[in-house]
Amino acid sequence: MGTRRRFSREFKIETVKLVMERGLGVARVSRDLDIGETVLRRWVKELSVDAEHAFPDGGSMKPEQAEIARLKKEVAKLKMERDILKKPQPTSRRNLDVKFEFIAKYRRAWPVNLLFDALGVSRSGFYAWLTTPHSARMFLITSRCSTIPNAGIQCWDISAR
Repeated sequence: MGTRRRFSREFKIETVKLVMERGLGVARVSRDLDIGETVLRRWVKELSVDAEHAFPDGGSMKPEQAEIARLKKEVAKLKMERDILKKPQPTSRRNLDVKFEFIAKYRRAWPVNLLFDALGVSRSGFYAWLTTPHSARMFLITSRCSTIPNAGIQCWDISAR
């Protein structure tokens, strides 16, 4: 089976003009140029429907298609942000340590840039927090949380650092 042939926009327009302006039949033009009749009929239809945007070169899209693609991408991003914010988060959102712990916990599930944007923290702050050792107070808090199972207190796993 041969490779698929590609035709330039100019070639398609000139071929369609042979059919539309000169009155030559689709069957004759397709036979003379060794193009499938179905392909030529589709070219005639495309040019008659939207001459300005017919036959985009290089795979470029019509403005409507580009807008749809952009909106689909935006919807996907918004769905991820919504899912991030749906996750159970501690009540104190002002506490940076809690936000950074949340990012550390869920950074494998979502893109970190999305987590940073959704929680309103900086990338550099997170990575600085990630490389800083735990304070003695934080170690004490986490060790107490681990010794009180089922006490109804939500303790975040800081060992994920």
